[in-house]
Amino acid sequence: YRSLGFWLPRWTNFRDKFAKLQNTLWASSPLDVYDTANKYFLPQDLQATFFTPSLPVAMQLLAKPQLEVIFVGGRLSREMQIALGGNVLNTLAGIKFDNCFLGTSYLDEGQGITEFDWDVVQLKKAMVAAADRIISLTIAAKLGSSQRYKVCDVSALDILVTELDPASPQLKPYRQRGVEII
Repeated sequence: YRSLGFWLPRWTNFRDKFAKLQNTLWASSPLDVYDTANKYFLPQDLQATFFTPSLPVAMQLLAKPQLEVIFVGGRLSREMQIALGGNVLNTLAGIKFDNCFLGTSYLDEGQGITEFDWDVVQLKKAMVAAADRIISLTIAAKLGSSQRYKVCDVSALDILVTELDPASPQLKPYRQRGVEII
């Protein structure tokens, strides 16, 4: 079984990028994940454990009977439909993920990943700390942007997935910091 921390953006389609990503992460257990309006498509034979504080992600994953889905619960944010608070942070402190898919709203080469919501920052920090590998998902419009609260440095990222061509000059600062670009 693979263990995954999930926090995916609801507004981006990364279908083609995930087709490339599956060879990097799960050569022995193919995974084709993409997000279109909170619909996740996984192969029927994938066996994995998914930990998620996202209610929509948990509901989609429950449709696959071979997956173990652990909802990391706490106080639910109505707007974001995610669990926040101390209970979530304490739970995440006792888990080790193979991979964490981290939806990224603000990513700057100097500031790293940042957010405007303190509770979301604490959640993302806990997920980053619990993971062996961090896969950041974002769109080009979010690159070079920052907010007041820091989640992590760019150096904490292993893989950056955007809609841009990996050779794009806009991604050069991240490649130079050792981040694999897909």
